[in-house]
Amino acid sequence: FEQYVTEHIQPNQLQPQLDIDATIEFADITSELVNSLRRLNPYGPGNQKPVFCTQNVFDFGTSKLVGKNLEHIKLELEDNSTSRVLNAIAFNMAPYFEHIHAHKPVDICYTIEQAKHNSNGESIQLMIRDIRLSKT
Repeated sequence: FEQYVTEHIQPNQLQPQLDIDATIEFADITSELVNSLRRLNPYGPGNQKPVFCTQNVFDFGTSKLVGKNLEHIKLELEDNSTSRVLNAIAFNMAPYFEHIHAHKPVDICYTIEQAKHNSNGESIQLMIRDIRLSKT
């Protein structure tokens, strides 16, 4: 098996791939979108959560490292499409923290989650699946 794989594997198969369902801006993340996503439940192996991408997002200035070994990033992010700030969590992505904290742009891939109720009612949290340094 190992010999066959060594002889036949393609270079693009060595990198994990993340399928993105749509590129959107934070202004597109509305209660209507969240309600539409809720109607697609239940999610599971045959019905994966949609993965979205937003380019050129910035730290609002309050992002911090969290976790026992400070391996995760708790983020508050904004983009240029709206003045709204969105909460996000990026598990095991601490290597990106300095870049993000320096207010440099990143592109993110994420799923949209409903966070626990707070004093303002329901809130949205982005579950970041991948981060890339923005090219612009």
